[in-house]
Amino acid sequence: MFELQKKIGSLSQMPHRCRKSYYIDDEDTRDLIYKKYTIVFKIIEQNAHILTLFKTTYHLPQR
Repeated sequence: MFELQKKIGSLSQMPHRCRKSYYIDDEDTRDLIYKKYTIVFKIIEQNAHILTLFKTTYHLPQR
């Protein structure tokens, strides 16, 4: 969990490095992907404001 906190903390230095959000169609809304986590955030005056954080689980079909 500490690594996830470090990734979130680093957003203030270069918030535009992350991809445009898959979930919200807005130039200033971005997604930070870290392992199974997605952090959706909005850039306002070079500050990253976190909108949501969720963990994705994958259910692969059985063979």
